[in-house]
Amino acid sequence: MTTAASTSTTVAYVFRRRYSDAQVADVTMRDHPTYQRLSKVMGLGGQDFVYAVTTGDPQGVGNGALSNAQFADETLKGEQFVCTDVLKYGYITIDGPSLLRNQAFQGKIIDLVTRTTDGVLRTIGSDVAFDIFRDGNGKLGRRASISGNIVTLTDATDVDKFKRGMTVIASANASGTSPRAGQAKVTKIDRANKKITLDDQSTITLFADNDYLFRYGTAQNAIQGMGACTPLVAPTSGVLFRNVERTNDTEALAGTRIDDTTRFPEEMIGDLAVQLSLMGKRIDRATVYPTVFQSMVKRLGAKVTYMTPGGTANIGFQELMLHAAGYAVPVTSDPDIVPSELRVWDETSHNLTYLGPTVVHLIRDDGLVRRAQTGNDGFEIRSRFQGNYLQPDPAAHGVGSFLA
Repeated sequence: MTTAASTSTTVAYVFRRRYSDAQVADVTMRDHPTYQRLSKVMGLGGQDFVYAVTTGDPQGVGNGALSNAQFADETLKGEQFVCTDVLKYGYITIDGPSLLRNQAFQGKIIDLVTRTTDGVLRTIGSDVAFDIFRDGNGKLGRRASISGNIVTLTDATDVDKFKRGMTVIASANASGTSPRAGQAKVTKIDRANKKITLDDQSTITLFADNDYLFRYGTAQNAIQGMGACTPLVAPTSGVLFRNVERTNDTEALAGTRIDDTTRFPEEMIGDLAVQLSLMGKRIDRATVYPTVFQSMVKRLGAKVTYMTPGGTANIGFQELMLHAAGYAVPVTSDPDIVPSELRVWDETSHNLTYLGPTVVHLIRDDGLVRRAQTGNDGFEIRSRFQGNYLQPDPAAHGVGSFLA
């Protein structure tokens, strides 16, 4: 029997009745600038998403005689990437007596179902936004040490990725392979001291220092974002990505990278813009972590502007203009990016391909949003993401490390 996780005892709110797809989209994208701006493309049905990348024009060119061009005749060059979709689900339960009790108080501002549903939609949206910048392995942070149930993480910026009530698992491998048996729930967050507290760390078998932590169910099963499509470390020969040998033309198939921790990010953005221009590409967006953005503002004395986030969100996303490769590049502050990386791209060169009415949507395949629970006096609401991140033009992407 499934019991209701949210009741009038655990959450004291009342009920909004309807969610439009536009409302759902707004809730999930708010406060995530890259996710909000990224083009969303409705995908085709089937077992996978296939997209072609052209890396070379026909080379049948020769001087002096037509026969020279005929001899050199060669076809258009490119690759076909095969991408499988990723599924993320959201699930909430509410008991019937609490619903009736709370419906009796129409004057309350926020209701049980609205607050709970908004919360799980924001969680899925945050997961999607986080994944867009990463490699598909789903790791959230790494254990440095432990005292009782209090885990100290190796990086303070990782603390915000954990939430109270989150169920986590551990693995000795950053890829999430061979996970430890068992799981635990996060009960406390201590951002100032880069610590999280678990309800019972002993439920994770052989849990050890240097283990990586993952949300339950996400290890090796997340969106393959920029960390996979344009990795900071160049692809290795013989290791296929989405069925493609990217070392055949690394920059055209996996983007451009500059790994140099001796220079400031504004220099690296300029250098990447130049490198991409040599390939005939022009970037129109650069993105850095908020603390890196603030340091850039101070060094450059730059004016911070706000781009409109869209929807009903009432705050803008911070950006500054940086002159690079002979033109101005907007630099955005985004909390979802890997803090030690910066990324540049042409905004038309990538997208989220998805199935469903919106990227994240309430499941109403049978026309119902709320479903009665079997064997329990309550109901459930389900939500879903189905899709993946695609780069139809990898050559228009760049990634760099920089002086922290």
